[in-house]
Amino acid sequence: MRGLLIPPGGAPNAVEVHVLTSEDYRDRALSSGAKLITNEMLDALRKENKISFSKFVCTTEKLASIRDLARVLGPKGMFPNAKTGTLVSPTDLENTIKIIKSG
Repeated sequence: MRGLLIPPGGAPNAVEVHVLTSEDYRDRALSSGAKLITNEMLDALRKENKISFSKFVCTTEKLASIRDLARVLGPKGMFPNAKTGTLVSPTDLENTIKIIKSG
């Protein structure tokens, strides 16, 4: 069973959330405290299989652009999907980032 449990005191360690979203929603992601995934980060991931983030959230319209990374991110449990709450609609982006950062 997978899910999200928010401890009463919040997360003991700060969580860095990296977001891949369209330009229309980048300001919302940044204002929520997330970092943006750049094209350079995606290229490094494609070439070297080097993951430089711990939490990865993707909006639905950008999922098609990272399908080729499923072989790298999938075995590590980092490929965005709706069950774990890391594949979200753009309207839910801010709330999802806040929940993940809180614990």
